[in-house]
Amino acid sequence: RRSEVKSFNLNYTFIWYYKAKKNQPKQKLVNYEQKNLENLLSNLEPYLYSENSIQINHFLEELQKVGVHFFILPALKKTYINGAAFKVNNVPSLVITLRYNRLDHFWFTLLHELGHILLHFKHLDSGFIDLEDDEIKDKEKEADLFAEKYLKVAQIEEFVQSYTYIPDSLLSKMSKDLKLPIAIIKGILAKKGRINYSRI
Repeated sequence: RRSEVKSFNLNYTFIWYYKAKKNQPKQKLVNYEQKNLENLLSNLEPYLYSENSIQINHFLEELQKVGVHFFILPALKKTYINGAAFKVNNVPSLVITLRYNRLDHFWFTLLHELGHILLHFKHLDSGFIDLEDDEIKDKEKEADLFAEKYLKVAQIEEFVQSYTYIPDSLLSKMSKDLKLPIAIIKGILAKKGRINYSRI
């Protein structure tokens, strides 16, 4: 997953990708099974609702327990990479760059890449980078929709559809009703153009 910008450098992106594959954690995990990852995501809400880093770290530990390597690798210049999913010897890895220090961006990227692991596992040997390819665009859209489902984007948009200005009191109610941190809700609304990024 990366941003679409004109100064994107494909060669640097391939370098980052091969560096990520080389830096895949070496510890042995349990064999990956799709149903175990699906079960973990079916109980995502307690992890997602908390802004406590302990809960986030707990979720990342649970990822390892279902056979998915997780690690962080900063992006190279002109790559604008947010994250990637791939597999080596049938072991899936999920890597993020933490380009933006925001809770909404972290969870969207993480869930987007988990979407690739669940929806496109057979394609993760080689990966796909060229976002101009229509088939790849379709897979990226599928992964976006996968993340949006868990982040309740449709419910958030429905909540605010009749508002021209979204007050903090409504944000608090949405957070309570949807069991999402306000930080995630604000990030989604900013991405949709409903609030200014200065409110995040």
